[in-house]
Amino acid sequence: MAQQDVENTRAAYEAFGRGDVMAAIEAFADDVEWWTSESLPNGGLIRGKDNVLDAWSQIPNYATEFAVHPDQIVECGDMVVVRGHQHMKTKDTGESYEGPFVQILEMRDGKVQRAEFFEDSGKVLEALAGQNIELGVA
Repeated sequence: MAQQDVENTRAAYEAFGRGDVMAAIEAFADDVEWWTSESLPNGGLIRGKDNVLDAWSQIPNYATEFAVHPDQIVECGDMVVVRGHQHMKTKDTGESYEGPFVQILEMRDGKVQRAEFFEDSGKVLEALAGQNIELGVA
């Protein structure tokens, strides 16, 4: 199952990259937990596949460009670790952010049960300065 988890993760990133969020979200369990830094837009802990989709749908409110590119995807027992880079161009100011990320995915029955996304949130916040957005999860 471990190699299948890697392939499912790769397919989800590819789907997200081409804008097919409905295909990407299929990699997640219905009761998934999604975490990013509380200091970022839609940051903090989000529970449930529908709420993750809602968070993803907010990206165009603050970014005209947003992409995550996995450079390496490896299995670690019941986890998949993704190391990659991301790009964002902000909507209101046109500022750009380029930087690395790591995502740790806890898998169960072939689906993502928990996702933790780590990035340089300070640099992201610098790019987002001047944006008319709310930070964190309401």
